[in-house]
Amino acid sequence: MKKTNLISLFLPIIFSLYSCSPVVSFTTPSPTVSASVTPTDQNNLTTNTTIDLSTSLKTKADFVKAYQCVIDNPSVNDNNKAMAKSNLAVINALPEFAFTALTTTAYIDFLKNYDISKCSQNPVISTQPVASNLNYSSYTCSNEVNFKSGIGKSINVNFTNNSGKSINIYWLNQSGKRINYKKGLTNTSKHSQTTFVTDPWLITDSNDNCLGIYTFNESTDVSITGDIIKDSISSGSTNSPSSNSTTVTVGNSDLLPLSDNLARLSGVVVNVSSEYNETWKKDRLIDGQLLTSWFTAAKDAANLGTKPYIELIFPQPVNIKGVNLKGNREYSDGYDIFEGVLTVKSQSSSSSYNVVFPAPDRDFNIAFAQNINSVTSVRFDITKDESVDPGLSEFEVVAAK
Repeated sequence: MKKTNLISLFLPIIFSLYSCSPVVSFTTPSPTVSASVTPTDQNNLTTNTTIDLSTSLKTKADFVKAYQCVIDNPSVNDNNKAMAKSNLAVINALPEFAFTALTTTAYIDFLKNYDISKCSQNPVISTQPVASNLNYSSYTCSNEVNFKSGIGKSINVNFTNNSGKSINIYWLNQSGKRINYKKGLTNTSKHSQTTFVTDPWLITDSNDNCLGIYTFNESTDVSITGDIIKDSISSGSTNSPSSNSTTVTVGNSDLLPLSDNLARLSGVVVNVSSEYNETWKKDRLIDGQLLTSWFTAAKDAANLGTKPYIELIFPQPVNIKGVNLKGNREYSDGYDIFEGVLTVKSQSSSSSYNVVFPAPDRDFNIAFAQNINSVTSVRFDITKDESVDPGLSEFEVVAAK
């Protein structure tokens, strides 16, 4: 039997699964804007010009990305978004081979009034990769909030799970939302994935705790190991990373209870760039109370051009396992810190890490694969924030055992 006959038999079965609701609509959407799209009108996808999509929509991944772009774009009206969501539901249920028969049907017709080429401009990633080669780059999980997808050259990536445990693989869509593409990939198993250049892929454990994020430049094979994230270290300088690296893990949960918080040792000195007043003072950073916060003085903010910072100096050298930075809860709307640089100084070296605080709580927690010994100070320099007086709840330094 020919493949075309198999498709004709298969498609009615798939469509019948959705017959109880109007999930498939083949009506070409009416443009919501009557003017042609101009290069400066980057948010508007709708256009009166019929666009030839036959060369850009060939695979299932092409269609999924294009429809998701329409759904996420603010210029598309609610009715057309609903139609796009319905079509996308059917597309997700279809096998890859079916798209050879659909590329000239209503799935393309629906998209002809949208300039999806605008989705090809991926958002600028505001952090540097912690490990990279010619084919791919990896990033710490705290950077998840920075990643969104676009549309670029189609490539193929072969994931091999060598982590010793089951993993899940997520695509981060145009809104940065996790979309699962492989659940429960067991150790030593492989997963082949069609994607686009620079699209972010997030790896989690079986409980959906992030292990790392990848972007790809070319079709490639990638091995997922237990230590996929590596952060650069600088020796004696916070600005000049060396070729050495150390393995770290990043997550949104506490590393250890507060009883192991070295920031609360007697004799610790807390230095800050400024304090708002005697109520929201620097002592709150190490009081062990999540609902109390320190705030900078008015106009001491990175977004206003100053260099706010927090520094903990220990009375004697200590050995540390990690650091927890807890976002402000006291006035949680409008006073957040978004990014910064964490510097750990020991008697013999200085290590720096880029920090990006994920929403909603803006907590950053880092555990070092190897303890850092003889630490004399830990400093956090704020590089991106909001308001005139941003704040932080807790600065915790976790003791090594």
